[in-house]
Amino acid sequence: LVEELGEDLDSIFSEFDETPVASASLAQVYRARLRRNGHPVAVKLQRPGLRKLVDSDLDLISFFVTQLHHRVAAFAPYNLPAVVAEMRVAFGRELDFRHESKNLRYFNATNPFTQTVYAPAVYEEYTRERVLVMDFIEGSRLDQAGLPPEQSRRLAVDGARSLFHQILVAGFFHAAPHPGNLLVTPDGRLCALDWGQVGQLTRRMRHFLAELFEAAAALDAERIVSAATVLAAPHRRPDFRAMEKEVTFALRENLNYAIGHQEIGRVILSLLNIFGRHGINVTQDYCLMAKAVLSIEEAARALDPQFDLRHAAEPIL
Repeated sequence: LVEELGEDLDSIFSEFDETPVASASLAQVYRARLRRNGHPVAVKLQRPGLRKLVDSDLDLISFFVTQLHHRVAAFAPYNLPAVVAEMRVAFGRELDFRHESKNLRYFNATNPFTQTVYAPAVYEEYTRERVLVMDFIEGSRLDQAGLPPEQSRRLAVDGARSLFHQILVAGFFHAAPHPGNLLVTPDGRLCALDWGQVGQLTRRMRHFLAELFEAAAALDAERIVSAATVLAAPHRRPDFRAMEKEVTFALRENLNYAIGHQEIGRVILSLLNIFGRHGINVTQDYCLMAKAVLSIEEAARALDPQFDLRHAAEPIL
């Protein structure tokens, strides 16, 4: 921490608790207080020597997936070496906390739902490659908030609508909005933490996703296959009849309204898997989006077991 900030901690912090309040694979978070204004802050500090460890792991993974790509025909449509190359770039950004600082600032500057969902403010002057200083957020985990049922239902919808706005309107979204990264604050809002991993979608990608979500909610396999054809490479013609059969099965497995079984995130993951098997290219950001939708469904159901993502997403769509 001293090495990154380049000055004595006492000149920046009037208090610094050396016992971490949170710990994860990339970093630990400490509670401190700024000397200049007395504000409580969270100091996210990267684990020492992490970049070298990640690089060596990715080198090993890259070697194995290259072997799979060339030796096992079933893996060829996925182009795993390209996926790992994208992963390497993404990890490089995630290991530089200056990118997370920009993500936080961008979301807070463009977020239209500040009354219900927000992210911590960042102290840019104290942010470095391996250190991120931001407001300390007081709050409760979703499963420990103890809210009245009506407020829990409202928060579930607020979180889902925010994510769908991020995906379909802004084209910039939190890639891991799972319960561990969401806090219910004393003023009844949701605070989204850990913006190291985000997804970005072009206008064309967002139009395709809007079509995909609407068609999936309507259980319309033919429309899904038709929408997916725009992603197919010009020299490849997928077997649309076989795709439609697989899509129909995936919809029935994950969106069976008759028995109340609804998992939009899981069905989108299944559809992306089907597209890949039939040679239709899907980018990493589509996979991140599916994971984000799966995470927000999990978080919303922690607040409201009867949560229906279709109703929450409808105004955004």
